[in-house]
Amino acid sequence: MMPFIKHFVRAVYLPLCFASIATVAQAQTVDYDGDNYLKINVPALALKNISLQYERPVGQQISVALNVRYAPTSDLPFKQAFKNIIDDDEVSKQIDGLRTGNFVIAPEFRYYTGGQAGRGFYIAPYVRYARYTAELPFRYDYNGTEKIFPLSGSLNAFSGGVMIGTQFKLSRLLYLDWWIIGGTYGTSSGRIDGRAPLDENEQQALRNELDEFKNGFIDTKYQVDQNGATVDLDGKWVTARLGLALGIRF
Repeated sequence: MMPFIKHFVRAVYLPLCFASIATVAQAQTVDYDGDNYLKINVPALALKNISLQYERPVGQQISVALNVRYAPTSDLPFKQAFKNIIDDDEVSKQIDGLRTGNFVIAPEFRYYTGGQAGRGFYIAPYVRYARYTAELPFRYDYNGTEKIFPLSGSLNAFSGGVMIGTQFKLSRLLYLDWWIIGGTYGTSSGRIDGRAPLDENEQQALRNELDEFKNGFIDTKYQVDQNGATVDLDGKWVTARLGLALGIRF
């Protein structure tokens, strides 16, 4: 029996061991890109937004992603360009001193048409929750003199949408995700208010200015009394989604 065992070890067992060791060594030399993508939306930085996205494939052509965006309270970016586009004196007057910030979170489902999750064109339905804060020195005319009433508050928006895009591999670990176009539709509600003593004439002048600021897209209801003003906002929420995200795979 012993000679047979020795021959078996030499002929079968030892070659298998060496083959296993060689396989492990070879596997350790092969680069593994990983199943996680972490990206930052570069153009959003110009708008004072930090927009990060985490993506992970969960199937051959499917991945899930989570986008988180944050902007600290600051002046409205590209204010003059925004005023030129709107071309409304009342709106332009009010946004001069506007300071705003936001927080957005958006879970996303991606279907890649090319057969491999993480590469090529994709269709991405998503839902989004957004919270916007605002500090607004509201300007109104009082007997020919411009007065300022400070308003502040927040607005919450719940919406959903679909985006199309494409993701490129730039190097072994570097990727570029182009959010070509997306549309979002939903609802929003919020409140801004301010506290300051107002006489009857000031109250009426403030009401008149708030009436001028109304529009058909967001329903605005206000209450003005001797202690200040409260403005309730409720309406539709329609936005576009664009971006160019640079990320790493790990």
